[in-house]
Amino acid sequence: MWFKNLDKLILYGNLKAAKDGLNVTMFYSTPDCYLKAVRDSNPVLPLKQDDFFPYASDPHAYWTGYFTSRPTVKYLEAQTNTYLQVVKQLQVLAGLENHNRAVLDELKSVMGVMQHHDAVTGTEKQHVTRDYVRMVSRAVEDAHMIVTQALNRSILGGDASFELEFDRCHFNESRCKTTEEATGNMIITIYNPLAWSVVSPVNIPTVDEEYEIKDGKGVVQTIQVTNIPDTVLNMPSRVSKSKKEITFLATLPPLGYKSYYMSKKPKRNIRNVKYEEVPDIDEYFEKIRKKNYAEIALEGGEFEDNNVVFLTNIPDEPKKGSSYNYINSDKRAKALLKTKKGSKDRNVEEFEKLFDEQKIKPKRHRPEENPYPSMSGEEMRMLSDDPMVVERFTYDELADEANQQSVSAPKMKSLQYTNKIYNLSASHWYYPAAVGNNRVFENRSSGAYIFRPDAESPIQLRAKDNQLTEGAVFIENRFTTHDNAAFTYRTYKDDRIKFDELDFIVGPIDISDDIGKEYIVRYESNIISNGEFYTDSNGRQMIKRKLNKRPAWNLTLEEPVAGNYYPVVAAASLKDDSNFQLTVLPDRAVGAASLQEGCIEIMIHRRLLHDDAFGVDEALNETEYGKGLVVRGTHRFFFTIDPVTFKDVLEMRLRPQVFVSDAKDLNYGSWMNLNNEKSWLQAPLPDGVHFLTLEPFGIEGQHQLLIRLENYLDESESSSRVVDLGQLLTISSFNSVGEKALAADRGVKEKWSWSTIEEFSESFNDQYGSSKPVRKAHEKSKKSDDSYKVNLDAKQIRTFVVTY
Repeated sequence: MWFKNLDKLILYGNLKAAKDGLNVTMFYSTPDCYLKAVRDSNPVLPLKQDDFFPYASDPHAYWTGYFTSRPTVKYLEAQTNTYLQVVKQLQVLAGLENHNRAVLDELKSVMGVMQHHDAVTGTEKQHVTRDYVRMVSRAVEDAHMIVTQALNRSILGGDASFELEFDRCHFNESRCKTTEEATGNMIITIYNPLAWSVVSPVNIPTVDEEYEIKDGKGVVQTIQVTNIPDTVLNMPSRVSKSKKEITFLATLPPLGYKSYYMSKKPKRNIRNVKYEEVPDIDEYFEKIRKKNYAEIALEGGEFEDNNVVFLTNIPDEPKKGSSYNYINSDKRAKALLKTKKGSKDRNVEEFEKLFDEQKIKPKRHRPEENPYPSMSGEEMRMLSDDPMVVERFTYDELADEANQQSVSAPKMKSLQYTNKIYNLSASHWYYPAAVGNNRVFENRSSGAYIFRPDAESPIQLRAKDNQLTEGAVFIENRFTTHDNAAFTYRTYKDDRIKFDELDFIVGPIDISDDIGKEYIVRYESNIISNGEFYTDSNGRQMIKRKLNKRPAWNLTLEEPVAGNYYPVVAAASLKDDSNFQLTVLPDRAVGAASLQEGCIEIMIHRRLLHDDAFGVDEALNETEYGKGLVVRGTHRFFFTIDPVTFKDVLEMRLRPQVFVSDAKDLNYGSWMNLNNEKSWLQAPLPDGVHFLTLEPFGIEGQHQLLIRLENYLDESESSSRVVDLGQLLTISSFNSVGEKALAADRGVKEKWSWSTIEEFSESFNDQYGSSKPVRKAHEKSKKSDDSYKVNLDAKQIRTFVVTY
């Protein structure tokens, strides 16, 4: 009805204008048309360098709940975006046929839909959520053909005799159809969409733990096998036989892939046991003495592993006067090797050598919980690569935690910087949700949009048990609670991995007490942050946040918790005056706050029983398989003395994609002859440059690519970078390059300019809360490009359409 009336209004309005000779045309507008009309009016605009977060529609209705609402939808959106970048890249790099563009466009369209303000935000109704999941899942499944075609074309080359299937396993549920059904060997192919080499942990769920993993050069990878936690095995959506998980570290080339061969270890031979009763042990050893004992020891003989002799009827006490009472002593064993003349032959000397070597080998003791000696800070600085920074994992504190009944604050790490020891721990809580009839401000309920806890202090989760595990690849501590939540903290032993990980599972959230709950994890440090922390702005630069303050006006807070929550897409951090910093990287969009000094809390799940009366018209009570929704996720966190680098953020947001293939008809020798490692990057990009976009562009047959390059470095005297587009990729040479505006909808010279009341500050973060004058961001003189060599200033994104 609405559009029918508008159609009539447009029709008759235009007829009237034509009849009366008026210069008026009515039509459906677009954002681009509207913005052009505003620009043509040449307004002088005020500036706003901060954002509007968090905003409220009344003193008790802070719209900070949707930062976390429907966390599984947010995870799906984040993972699908990564997969979209991979698919776009492989379509170009593998030179696939143009007819794939249809499925590629389908995935791009679905991702566009997911950006709707009632999609990724989690403020849609439940049945709409299911429809979003259906659309995304179907588009991802259709686009998987591009991955299969691209990897087969590159790995197999021109060999069309067989084709590999690349299983995109459900790693968030620790299950993989291929590893469960494979009867023999498998291939693990890992694609890195970033333009630099990455060392990435890879977790492969399996039924059997007896596997060996090799790369294409025959190097056996160090692996660690762990039991999949019961909290994962019991996820309502999980249907799998896998009970084990194999972890190894993959070193991946930039903008390329690497494959590993995963084979079952050969089963051990069953011993052929020869059973012989010996009633007199002295008689038995006398029989042995008369033989060439050294020869027996060196060459096997009667004592081969598969020819075992059992001695029976051995008395509890040695016989008195027996010359063999101490047959195993060094002195007696060597005495048995003497010849009749008292000299030794060569075999005897060889045996004595073996005997002495065995004697000096260290005994294998059961590992202690703290296998490392304690060291002073001064001693650790002497052994550190950087004498200013010392890091160590507090194994003793973790072990102590394992014996405690409180799940609060597992002490995970200590780090010494200059003369101060920095500590990091974590704790787990939930906020009971406020309940009201929403008729007046004070009676607002917590809901899909609104976060409103019933009290300022959350309730700590009740401990159930925890388990400390250490292996060749990592050490981890698993915590479970009585509140249907489990948390696993993992530290990798390889120095190339600078972050620690939190793997959490929350749900089903118990609502039997008719109280909604909002779960958080709190990272606690002794950093003096002065009531400040930082969150990313749409996944890019970091914005300063101050507790109970706003940059543009004086704030009065009726909701001191919800009013200090901010959206986090990529990173949250806090630091002290010496720039020592704690950073947390979530795997999806979340809400975060810093309500206590040195602490960052991240909301990870919500289950509510009342609507907040802002349009959803149903409670955020997500269920699956007849139970409350179970959420699994990952955080990376680390200490650093440097500002948050966008490189860390990108390695979390664009994690390598892992595919598993059945290799039952492909032995290791044949596999080694394939192209098992490849990078399509012709030359390394300068440090600080991100290959933001690579995809086919224009109409079919034009042979055009869309390329975006980003300099993610912060402003400094040495932050500019130069990239040679002509030496960028290995696939083809470029015939022409044209620069476009960011959206690639017009040439860069057609970019609009605007008039403002004043100039932007060079740094909003320096300006916020400071009384000192801040430099203005004057228009910089741009360096001229040299043919295909283009300049990138700090935080700059440049967009190009190239023809090849």
